[in-house]
Amino acid sequence: MTQETTAFRAAQDSAVAAIVPILLLLDVSGSMESGPGDVPPIDAVNMGVESLITTLKVHPEAADCALVGIAKFSGTAEMVLPFTHISTAAAPPRLHTESSTEFGNAFRLCRFELEAMVTAQKATGATVYRPTVYMITDGEPTDTGWEAELDALSTSTYAPNICVFGVAGATEATLRKIARRDRGHVWLADQGTDPAAVFGALFPALVRSVMLSASAAATAGTGAPAAVPSPIPATIPGMTTLDPM
Repeated sequence: MTQETTAFRAAQDSAVAAIVPILLLLDVSGSMESGPGDVPPIDAVNMGVESLITTLKVHPEAADCALVGIAKFSGTAEMVLPFTHISTAAAPPRLHTESSTEFGNAFRLCRFELEAMVTAQKATGATVYRPTVYMITDGEPTDTGWEAELDALSTSTYAPNICVFGVAGATEATLRKIARRDRGHVWLADQGTDPAAVFGALFPALVRSVMLSASAAATAGTGAPAAVPSPIPATIPGMTTLDPM
């Protein structure tokens, strides 16, 4: 699968770059506090995020091209790491569980942050590949009207690839709704799998996918859009890939 791009004309005498934007959208609802294993799911997420940042930092192609943001959502949604180049990224604050699971706030935040990020990159003359959102959730939404916010995100000017990873209480039907668009991808943890163990396999797969895409973008350089693979994992141990509706 190739990635659509938004190419921008570089300002005269200014440096340009090829940008692969990634947004981690992480569920921190109360149910992420406990699981069947010894490691709470939220702790596994924290370890995975730290590993993703530290691993990408030591690879020049990722450090140069990957622009990563991290957001959390529960009853509210907020950025815990603004979009930044991996080479300069600070460790994000440690995540803690909060309250409910409101998808609408999460999708609204995604849309606003992606629009702001692409606008800012456009001003630098960058070639920006289609953003990819990695959404991790362990349950059903507790709000109503969230699908309208998903529609707004999916039809926005800078609509992203959406990769949704469901564990524990996440249902197949809801995950398929989130990824129902042509750029949607769904993974569901196998029945009885410990969410913490799934996250232990998920984050290395995300790192590999981002590195592959960033490497290809760095090789392609700037200027005309090039065929660069989307940073979408092929397989994840402990998870099954579903076809979006």
